[in-house]
Amino acid sequence: MALHARTVSLLRQALGVWPHANIKFTFIEKLLSSAGASGGDSTTTLGTGLAIFNIALECEVAGFIRSNAPQLAQMLEPCFNSARKATHESLARALARAMFPPPPLGSPPGTRGPPPPAEAKLLQQRLDELCAKHVAAAITGRDM
Repeated sequence: MALHARTVSLLRQALGVWPHANIKFTFIEKLLSSAGASGGDSTTTLGTGLAIFNIALECEVAGFIRSNAPQLAQMLEPCFNSARKATHESLARALARAMFPPPPLGSPPGTRGPPPPAEAKLLQQRLDELCAKHVAAAITGRDM
């Protein structure tokens, strides 16, 4: 389920006014953990979490990746296991923004963005682990 348009608008406005806001994902972490433990569907939780991540990254919230890389890393495996195309697209946008920050607004064409924060390496490591795990499962014919 997508976030309501009014909710997205208000979140963008709030992050524009308070770019140093600390967004906590404790609730989303708990929902993902409980869905995983019970074998339930975490589709709605993933969608909401990824939407918030993407909005925060789109608004260039200062220090967002530094503060939330572990939470995004935790969302990678359920996203990999999801059969929903929208989940994969949202994850790809979040990872692209986190690992390859865009240049500041008004920069000349061809300008590179700033280097990603050191915490983005955690995302890269987890992504590498999951890719290796899924490739190994495909080679051996095991079901994930």
